Amino acid sequence: MQDTYKKIHKFVESMAKKKLRSTDRLYTTKLINSMGIIDLVVAIENEFAIKINANDITEENFDSIAQISHYVSKAMHLRKQSNDYY
Repeated sequence: MQDTYKKIHKFVESMAKKKLRSTDRLYTTKLINSMGIIDLVVAIENEFAIKINANDITEENFDSIAQISHYVSKAMHLRKQSNDYY
C-alpha cells in the first residue's frame, strides 16, 4: 500500500506542479482540472494494471491523494481476488 501511495503522490504532484499533502483537495479546489483527472486515471490504469470505471471518477474517490490511494488499493485487491478464481 505504501508503494501505491508514493507512486500516486508523485503522479499527482507532477500534475499539480506543487508539493501536496495527502488530504489536499485536488478537484474541488481546481488543483487538477477535469482533463487532468482523465490524465491521472490513464496513468493509474497503466501503472497499476487496473480498469477504472467512469462512474468511479467521483469526488469521493479522486479528490485527494489519500482517497485516490485508497481507491486504487481497493481496486487492486478486487482484481487479485477475481484472478484467484480463474
